[in-house]
Amino acid sequence: MTESVRLRGLATGAALSLCLTSPALADGMTKFEKLIKPQLPAGSLTYKSGKGLGDNGFVLEGVVVTPPPDSPSGKTEPIAIKKISVEDFDFAAVEKQTPPNFAKVRVEGIAVSDKPAEGIDLKQMAGIDKFNVDFLLDYRLEPERKTLTLNKLELDLSGLARLELSMILDGVSADIAGDADAAM
Repeated sequence: MTESVRLRGLATGAALSLCLTSPALADGMTKFEKLIKPQLPAGSLTYKSGKGLGDNGFVLEGVVVTPPPDSPSGKTEPIAIKKISVEDFDFAAVEKQTPPNFAKVRVEGIAVSDKPAEGIDLKQMAGIDKFNVDFLLDYRLEPERKTLTLNKLELDLSGLARLELSMILDGVSADIAGDADAAM
């Protein structure tokens, strides 16, 4: 047997083993559907298409979020979103049922109608019927250093206004994330 035939055999075997083990190496979309989507109320999040973006990311397009009924009338308006891109997310923490230590999320094209909330009329205030909002969140919590780095929190109101924030907080621990009094 020649060396090239042996190398081809090894390469074919390696390729087959990768194909057989690929479900264990799930992409971000598979992790989202397994770990996060089942925790959402039925019908609260729908999307036209989704795809993985590496091991810890995914993209959803044509998204509709339907908030739970919390208004006095019990009616909720669905919120249309063009695209949600999660570039990096701590699925390991979610699997352990702890808050994620890092996330980089961009939400593009959140459609806001002329009456986004009771008592607010954009047509009367600013003369516009509707506009889109983009949102970006990029943070990392380092539990061993008790440091939260907010690389960017951005809210862009499509030409009307833009808010951008970044900061570093010391003395932050995941243990107090759910306890507002302890966090203060």
